[in-house]
Formats: sequence, C-alpha cells, structure tokens
Amino acid sequence: TSLGSSYVKSGDLQRGLHSYAQAMQHISGERYTWDSLPPVRKMYQDGYLTALYLLGSIGRTHLLLSERDPIHRRHSGIAYDSLAALLNYVRANLVSDEAKIQLAEEARQWLPDAVADLSALYFAGGGDAFKERALQMAEQGKTFLLMERSRLNSASDLLPPHLLRMQFELSAVHRRALQFPELKPM
Repeated sequence: TSLGSSYVKSGDLQRGLHSYAQAMQHISGERYTWDSLPPVRKMYQDGYLTALYLLGSIGRTHLLLSERDPIHRRHSGIAYDSLAALLNYVRANLVSDEAKIQLAEEARQWLPDAVADLSALYFAGGGDAFKERALQMAEQGKTFLLMERSRLNSASDLLPPHLLRMQFELSAVHRRALQFPELKPM
C-alpha cells in the first residue's frame, strides 16, 4: 500500500494502481478486476483496516485518472461502493466497543475524503448516481459517528482519559461531516 501511495504522490498513477492491485490481491488471495473487487466478507477476514484504506486509495487514484479517461469514474465509484459496503459489514460484525471506537478513529481520517471524492465525480459529469453515492456516504458517516458518539456519551463517566479524548475527536469529526452543503438533497 505504501509503494502505491508513493507512486501516486510522484504522479505515476498507473503504477500506483498496479501496486494497489497487488496489495488487494495479497489481502484477498484472489485476482479481480476494477469492475469486480473482492467480496466484502473476504476483505473483512483478511485485514479490514488495510482494505478500507486501500479501497479509499484506489477510489482516489481512479478519480485522478478520470480526467484523462472517463472509465475511471466508474471504477472509482465501484471502489467507494466497496468501501461503504465493507464499512457497514465491519460495523455490523465488530463485537467489542474498543474495536468500534478504533474503527471510528480510522474512519474519521478518510470518510470526509471519500465524500469529497464522490462529490468531485458528480461535479465532473459522473451523473446523479455519484451525487446519490456521496449523499449516502455522508449519511453513513454521520450515522456511524453519531452512534459511536452516543455510545461514548452514555459511558462518559466510566471512560479513561484516552477514550474521553476519542469522544472529543468524534464530536469534531461529526461537526466536519455536517459541512458539506453541496451535498444537500434537492
């Protein structure tokens, strides 16, 4: 994943995608195409935090390539759809509160980027489907953060200091997630 990010940062987007493909194949243990990413259950079992980061990176790289070739818009949308599906699957299957808090901490890093990228795909002429995806991702992110925030608020008196900090950070993420006026439904 780091190699792919290095390629992308240096401007070599195709090599970055190739590196991401190798990383995804390593995680899932199977070959796939950009039109059909590995099943969510497989990505969950084999390292969901890495897969979430990787799907976001794949989506962003395809977005950057979509300026040259519109087919990458579709591939970017598929990556972000997989990211949303994996996030929902993970949320439904995590048992411990600590694991859910860790997921919320990780998600606060990339959910705003995913919403911004899907918005960019919409504004680049991707059609209303991308607007709907951006709205769904924003709502999923807000719902997830609100649920974790509520969970933390319910237990605030019992929380150790590091979890109180996480509670504060989740509140900040929630406020940032509400700052996407261009995504308000028509």
